[in-house]
Amino acid sequence: MDNNDYSDELYFSGMTEKQKKIYESALEIFAEKGFSGTSTGEIAKKAGVAEGLIFKHFKNKKLLFQKIAFMAVEKTILPLTILRTKKILSENYTDLRFFLNLFFNERLDFIKKHRTFLRIIIQEMSFDAELQNFAKKQFTEKMFPMVSEFIKRHQKKGVIIDLDPSIIIRMVMSSFLGYSILRFILSSDEEWDDDMQIKSMIDILCNGLIKRK
Repeated sequence: MDNNDYSDELYFSGMTEKQKKIYESALEIFAEKGFSGTSTGEIAKKAGVAEGLIFKHFKNKKLLFQKIAFMAVEKTILPLTILRTKKILSENYTDLRFFLNLFFNERLDFIKKHRTFLRIIIQEMSFDAELQNFAKKQFTEKMFPMVSEFIKRHQKKGVIIDLDPSIIIRMVMSSFLGYSILRFILSSDEEWDDDMQIKSMIDILCNGLIKRK
């Protein structure tokens, strides 16, 4: 795990030194071994605290992981995503392919940097309805309006077809997220040509699958 992925002042603001050690240790071990492979005893040992101190703040390992995941999404992953996405969406584009290539590559770079912990969050999210709802709420409230406004602006310019922005967002994001999950979770050990894969995704999104005569 990258040293600067989550150990910043925004993420740890308001914590005592012992709490910071617990969170830092939990992040590192969860990232290395996953949720099921991590024990609170390991976390306590690495943090240099008694295991009982962890249970003083959390009833069980699941609640500790959820707290870390929620904080990572709300205080680090989402703010960084919004900041970087705003920069891209602030521009006006005349070529949809150029924008999609820029957007996909920027997102992919972000995932590569934070891949280990993001992988764990995505894996656990498939079993955790509370974490699913939290992530969905954060995206709906903070990302969707910004992306929707961008689409409407470029629809008026004739760059994007006149289709409900929510449908376009689902199509684009499902394509990219599907590739990301396959790339980093289901087939993480394989060699991937990201440039070629992104180009193919963009071709399909822009042209469809039917061969034109």
